[in-house]
Formats: sequence, structure tokens, C-alpha cells
Amino acid sequence: MNTRLGAFFKNNYERHLKTINKILHNTEASEDVVQEAYYRACKYEQSYDSTRSSFNTWFNKILFNSLRDYQRSDKDSGVDHDADVELEIEVVSPSKTLENLHLIEQEISRFGRKGKNRRILELFYLKGYSSYEISQIEEDVSVSNVTSINHLFKRKLEDSYGVKL
Repeated sequence: MNTRLGAFFKNNYERHLKTINKILHNTEASEDVVQEAYYRACKYEQSYDSTRSSFNTWFNKILFNSLRDYQRSDKDSGVDHDADVELEIEVVSPSKTLENLHLIEQEISRFGRKGKNRRILELFYLKGYSSYEISQIEEDVSVSNVTSINHLFKRKLEDSYGVKL
């Protein structure tokens, strides 16, 4: 490590560590990211061009690229390091699904007496459209409005019949 990078390391390591830790909320991971950034800076120091940017700007680009790479690899691993939780998956039989579908159709006809609400519920629950797609089809209805109507309907089903969608 040359003297410029060594001095930069001594003067800025803690600041870089705090910055990355604010983003990751994980001290060990933050240390890994900052150390990886310093390793890359040592490895590619000959590529630094003082006419293009300051040394600090050049290093910050390396630091945030290291952070992005860490986040991408952590996301790709699909492992949550903070929680050891087993997921329970409830399997619903086809007959129960069909029963729920008939119940949904019946409740849509009651809940959605107004034409617009009924149409929104039919598109969402029976046709399988997303809230965004419904807002595009029904041009005078926003995504949040579609979501609210669906939420109220879902709550009504849960309260009345104990059916969770």
C-alpha cells in the first residue's frame, strides 16, 4: 500500500465504516464492505486518474460499488441472517378453494352493489388483475383506491366468514 492510500485509510476508515453501517445496520457486514473497498483501491490504484476526479471521489465510487455488490450477493443468497424462522405453509384443498370462490362471488354481488366497486372486485378476485392493471382499465380509479376497496372486501370476508384470502 503506498503512502497516499495508507494515509487515506488512517484518516477515513472510521468515517467510511460509520457511513456503510448506517446503510446496512450490521457492523460485521459493514467492516467486510469497507475492507473490500480498500482491497479494491489497493488493487486498482494505478487506474486512478487525478485529472478526472479527486481521490476521495474515486474511492467513494469503489466503496459504494463494494456495498452494491455485497447487497446483491446477500439478496441472491436468500438467507435472512437475523431470523431463524420456519415458515408454515397451509395447503388448501381444491374443494375448499372452489367453496371460497363461490363465497367470493356471492359476497362481491352483495358488497359491490355500486357498479364500479363490483367491477373492481371482479377484476381483482375473479379475473386475477393487479391493482395497477385495474387502475389502468378503470381510468378514473387510482391504485390506492383499488387497494382500499380490496382491503375492505377482504376484511369483510374475514370478519363474516373467517375466510382469509
